[in-house]
Amino acid sequence: MCSSCGLLLDWFRSHFLDQTGATTAGWVTADATFRELAIQALDYVQWIAKAESEFGVIISDEEASELYTVGDYLGCIRRHSQPKDRLASGRVDDPLWDSALDA
Repeated sequence: MCSSCGLLLDWFRSHFLDQTGATTAGWVTADATFRELAIQALDYVQWIAKAESEFGVIISDEEASELYTVGDYLGCIRRHSQPKDRLASGRVDDPLWDSALDA
């Protein structure tokens, strides 16, 4: 798993703990489904809204309906994220940005 993906997964786990009151989230992997995590429809909508507000992305209802796993959700955030700051070297100074997505 790339470092950016690991950062997003850590963010997800932290939010999962806050949202559910669980005491540990280390077992939550990118392959975990929202059903396995017992995330209800209203909670799911809040997860989408959280991603949109924290990462400045817009996730359509159609796309949101196709996100079944944590990995799907995090991949969607990555696809819609835009680099915040481009350095003079052309590199993006954003730990969640994968320069391979610039191509």
